[in-house]
Amino acid sequence: MNRSNVVAVRSLVAVLLVVLVGVQVALPSAMTALAAEVPEIRPFVVPYAVAAVLAVAGVQGLLVVLAVAVGRVTRGRTLALTPRLDGAALAAVAVSTIAGAGLGLHVVLVARTGGPASLVGSAGIALVGTLAALVVLALREAPVGGSRSGRPRLATPGAVAAGGAR
Repeated sequence: MNRSNVVAVRSLVAVLLVVLVGVQVALPSAMTALAAEVPEIRPFVVPYAVAAVLAVAGVQGLLVVLAVAVGRVTRGRTLALTPRLDGAALAAVAVSTIAGAGLGLHVVLVARTGGPASLVGSAGIALVGTLAALVVLALREAPVGGSRSGRPRLATPGAVAAGGAR
């Protein structure tokens, strides 16, 4: 990936991060306004705001990992995550998915205010989070000892019996 593409992707990530910070700032006041309209959620305003901010923070973490990973792409290499980036991306996906889906399920099952749309939204958040985790797992860096082409070597039956790829 050439330098201008890396700068473009990182600039887009920076813009998205700024927008998401604005969303995080607006969430508590939006929850307070919603509690004025729906009195059933009044006791849950603070936990709901915290869960929503955590869900957005997970997305922000994943965007930061993307920005770092894109900078690692050089000519002839594909986008791959190092073990450290891999762990950070999975943690960000987990935080965002658990907070978002948990919030939606709590609204429907405990506060009894959301309805079918909230239930479908929670299922959608869980599905997207699972798919994001699978993408992160697919982007793991090739193991040490790969071939010169950058692709991992396949183990042959003889190599497996001898204790490793040759």
